[in-house]
Amino acid sequence: MMEALVGFAMQLLGNKGLHEAWEEFFCWTEAAPLDLKSPLMQLFQPFFLFSWELDAELLGLDASLGEKTLAECFLASNAGLLSKEERQFLEAANRRPFSFYEILQVKPGEGFSCRDVFLSSEVTVKEVDGSRDVEVGDILYGSLYEAEGALQPLAMTPFKFPNALREPLSAARQQVCEALSKSTLSGEDLLDYEYELRFLYMEFVRPLLQPPLPQS
Repeated sequence: MMEALVGFAMQLLGNKGLHEAWEEFFCWTEAAPLDLKSPLMQLFQPFFLFSWELDAELLGLDASLGEKTLAECFLASNAGLLSKEERQFLEAANRRPFSFYEILQVKPGEGFSCRDVFLSSEVTVKEVDGSRDVEVGDILYGSLYEAEGALQPLAMTPFKFPNALREPLSAARQQVCEALSKSTLSGEDLLDYEYELRFLYMEFVRPLLQPPLPQS
């Protein structure tokens, strides 16, 4: 399914669209050169397919595609060709919020429990491979979706962060709450602040990349 979705995206947009999405992924700061082997691709590809909204005028597309995700365009173009399971996957993965997660408990080879730092909610995630590499207290950035009755990673940072980042993240959460005049946040709020959270992630990950990203 992912291969078909990527093929559709490239046929629709070409390299120009890929580069535009890459620039937006880096929050329009000085992005690293597009590298399909970058460890950040495991975050970028889901962002590109399921979160990035098309700018029809900029990309030379029909106006009807404006502000849609590539997954939504793919669904509309292939509605009669997709199986029930394929439709369910695309709908479940589309426009999922990104957030930061603090690892609370790990079952290596099975999954982990974590707290969404911004939503203040605890969830259990099914993840076979990634659960072998995380420890209690680690902080991850990514997006989750529901499949087969369980939460699974849709996109997940290749880098884990120390628990010391919980303090600046809590401060960022408080700023969002104050801006919205709310004491608790929702998934819709995270979608509205998706850029700001991704900008935070880029600031945290910058020192870990080799070669390092240009300073903003």
